[in-house]
Amino acid sequence: MPKNRRTALHRFGHLPRLRLRRRKLLGLELVPGPWFLVEIDSGRIARAGKPVEALFGAPKCALVGRHIDELAGHRRGDDWSVKELSLELLERPGHYEDVRVSTTGRGDVVVEMRVSYAGTMAGRRMALCLMTDRTDQHRLQSELINKHKELRRAFVRLEEQSRELTTAKDRLKSQNSQLAEMTQKLSRASELAAIGEITAELTHQLNNPLAAAVGAARRLEKIFAPKQTDESSRMMDLLKSSLDRLRITILELRRVYKTSRPSDVPATKFDLREQLDAALTLLSQRLEDCRVELQLDTQLPHIIGRPENIQHVLINLIDNALHAAGPGGGVHIAATRPGPKKLTLTISDSGPGVPEALRERIFEPFFTTRTQGSGLGLAVVRRHLEQDGALITVGRSHLGGARFEITFEAATL
Repeated sequence: MPKNRRTALHRFGHLPRLRLRRRKLLGLELVPGPWFLVEIDSGRIARAGKPVEALFGAPKCALVGRHIDELAGHRRGDDWSVKELSLELLERPGHYEDVRVSTTGRGDVVVEMRVSYAGTMAGRRMALCLMTDRTDQHRLQSELINKHKELRRAFVRLEEQSRELTTAKDRLKSQNSQLAEMTQKLSRASELAAIGEITAELTHQLNNPLAAAVGAARRLEKIFAPKQTDESSRMMDLLKSSLDRLRITILELRRVYKTSRPSDVPATKFDLREQLDAALTLLSQRLEDCRVELQLDTQLPHIIGRPENIQHVLINLIDNALHAAGPGGGVHIAATRPGPKKLTLTISDSGPGVPEALRERIFEPFFTTRTQGSGLGLAVVRRHLEQDGALITVGRSHLGGARFEITFEAATL
């Protein structure tokens, strides 16, 4: 520098500032990694380090003087975690992890940027930007996030498929249960049909000899009435009771035959209370030996079925309850409405009850727990109820004995 020029600089005081600025810039040259100085007011790059050439794919002289917005990358619509390089960003010193910048050779890259206030230079406020290339790291992170999203979507689909599988499993279980129930009903119907064909012929063959035997017994009773002894009286009572049991068995066999065939009588809507009153009237003499409690809801709907069959069911179940309770025992009859389309009738007794292991077998034909029973009564009862769409179950009553519960379908108004 000419001597007169150096003297002029000393005179005006510019040389010390120039040396200070020179030392600062030399210090920045030693900073590792890409960097540049940006004039905050104008937003233009004032200086740049040599490493920016590798990052931006252009000589640093091509970057100096450019506006900072020209280096901003293009935001992707689905990537909101990446910030845009802008002058507003440089006005707020701090640490920014993901900033997208545009390069010449590599396109958009993601950098980690540290922005700090670098003081003034020639009266202009400067911001120092230090950058670290995080493109590969950001790409791997984005891939990891996308894989996580895919995994989450797969997990959601798996949960949906699991729920669908559970629903299908429950539906299959219900269908299997219905199929098993239908198979059981079909098996019972087949058994009753086979028994019915046999009993039809059997009762026909036994009916005439039975009528002749009953007539002969009555004739003998009249003949031996004047000469009757204790032994002959006992024999005559035994003969009459045996013939009466045979008559009842033939009647039950006839009912088995009738229930094994489709009924010609159509189901109708009727009042269960009327059939219950009729059954209690027919059993009025038997009711005198037991305590019978009747509990009926005031608003009972009509039911759908065949009144004659339901009356036989009621007579059979109430007679069984009276027999199980015995003299001095208790029988409880209740009718309730558990729902708008259901009516429940329960007949409970204080007898010995039905063992749990036998609660399903007592409805089988010819199975009985009585010493003098035929085992056909409850089989006919269930067959009648099934034909009318009703369900019967047996359990333990609050009186200690058996509790038969029938669920009828309520008639719609």
